[in-house]
Amino acid sequence: MRKASTPYLYLKDDTYWFRRIVPKHRRADFCGRREWVKCLKTSILHEALIKVAEWTAHYTNLLKNVVSSADHSDQALKERAKSLGLKYRHVDIVASAEIEDAVEMIGPGLELLSDLANPDPQLVATIGGTAEPPAMTMRQALEQFQTDSSDMWINLSHRERQKKWNKYKEAVTDFEKTMDAANLDILKLTKKEVYAYRSKLLERVTAKEIKVDTVRKKLMWLRVIVRHGVAPKRPDMLRFEIAS
Repeated sequence: MRKASTPYLYLKDDTYWFRRIVPKHRRADFCGRREWVKCLKTSILHEALIKVAEWTAHYTNLLKNVVSSADHSDQALKERAKSLGLKYRHVDIVASAEIEDAVEMIGPGLELLSDLANPDPQLVATIGGTAEPPAMTMRQALEQFQTDSSDMWINLSHRERQKKWNKYKEAVTDFEKTMDAANLDILKLTKKEVYAYRSKLLERVTAKEIKVDTVRKKLMWLRVIVRHGVAPKRPDMLRFEIAS
């Protein structure tokens, strides 16, 4: 293999290749790998120069960002994905997508993994989307819903908008009080807990404290909040859908 004047570019049997030595002090991060070699599949210099520049940038990025870490938190994996030019997606989101969309989501990550003989656990978790989503209370979900939906009822006055939002806030407060659930993680909300809340509401109907329509509306508002807060993280857990 004959080295060309451009760094990492070599010519062998009229075909250009990319070859880059892994620095000795970084080989442990790549499970002992000594070099990266890629056939550029061209004998034309200007095409080879384009491809070698792409592989140079790719491996420079790897050297900069591939580090061993035991932190598999949601935030850590999102930051790792961002540093590698990837978008982190939880495995449930990929699993629920159409096949073509799922392949598009994980393709770049799988291509990156193919360059590593034995990638570090954090990188595997990043590509696989296996972080446990951070806890989210019902009130936090409401706050996120309000932030993301600031343009709702935009044509109404401030007072009228507040009246609309108060219905959601009252539903959340009632849920927290009835279920003693101020700190309940709705990402781990079970069917049993949802049915328990519904049963308590119906008990209040029997006691003539509230009307049946009030039960329906409370569940409807909570369903909207949970759907918005949970769907991006756990699309399989829209629990309040079953209680309507």
